[in-house]
Amino acid sequence: MNIAIVGIGGIGGYVGAYLAHTYGTTNQHSITFIQRGIHGKTITEHGLTFIAKQTFTVHPHKVLANPEKGDIFDIIFFCVKSKDLESSVLSLKEYMHSQTVCISLLNGVCNAQRIQQLLPQQRVLDGCIYVSAAITAPGQVTQKGGAGTIYIGDVSGVTQDIDYIILEILTRASLKVQISNDILTEVWKKYLFICPFATMTSLYNMPIGILIRKPALCDQTKQLMQEIVTLSHEYKAQLSQTDIDSAIELAFKIPEHTPTSMQLDVYSGKIPEIDVFTQFVVEHAAKTGIDVPIYKKLLPQLQKIISEQIHNG
Repeated sequence: MNIAIVGIGGIGGYVGAYLAHTYGTTNQHSITFIQRGIHGKTITEHGLTFIAKQTFTVHPHKVLANPEKGDIFDIIFFCVKSKDLESSVLSLKEYMHSQTVCISLLNGVCNAQRIQQLLPQQRVLDGCIYVSAAITAPGQVTQKGGAGTIYIGDVSGVTQDIDYIILEILTRASLKVQISNDILTEVWKKYLFICPFATMTSLYNMPIGILIRKPALCDQTKQLMQEIVTLSHEYKAQLSQTDIDSAIELAFKIPEHTPTSMQLDVYSGKIPEIDVFTQFVVEHAAKTGIDVPIYKKLLPQLQKIISEQIHNG
């Protein structure tokens, strides 16, 4: 299989590191990283260093800023920022064949649907991953927390043989993967966890494990989760109070100083994915007639902090 990982940030770096570690020195599968800028250049010259409990450096078969003429991919993992999804998909369209499978592992919800709209003839799998990882230097990605569990599946719930081939490829690379028959709910379950914590950690500049142990902030986080549950029902996801309880329980289990990617972006002066999280909830709640008073209250506060950090950064 010719496999491309598009965007070697926290998510793409995690998945790509394990795939390249297993297959990079073999001819069993070809692994291509698609990454621009100094990060991509450093990986080309020195490999990708992945730092976790164990640190290792990997060398995929190719590192490209853009696909090369003649490249045709069988599996493509999209791990870019949400704002770059459409342009990334369109840039790779001519490097697919009729059976190419595209897999969304972006933060947020509704991403597989966005890919499918651009590629109506392709098989598109939605997905999510529970990992906190980020670029910590050019050519270096560090895992800061999360079990790394990946869920993939067709939004329609229909499983094909190729899905199990992908499962085997990922599992042999020591990645924890499950095929879900209700991937829509799985993606919203992750969103139920990460969206409130992205909002709260960025607002208070406090890691998840510290924030959750402060009763007032924990209560506010639960309120944000309840608003997500209400919104999710408009998108046919089957979330409930049980999922809120599970999300809170998970927060208490992760290392206390685990940040969110949005928090890291905000306080390093980068443009964060507020459009994927806090802003998305407010805008889509308005479209569906759902009331999300806590998100509406916190959004302008967070926007002010982001503006100040970008100005000072």
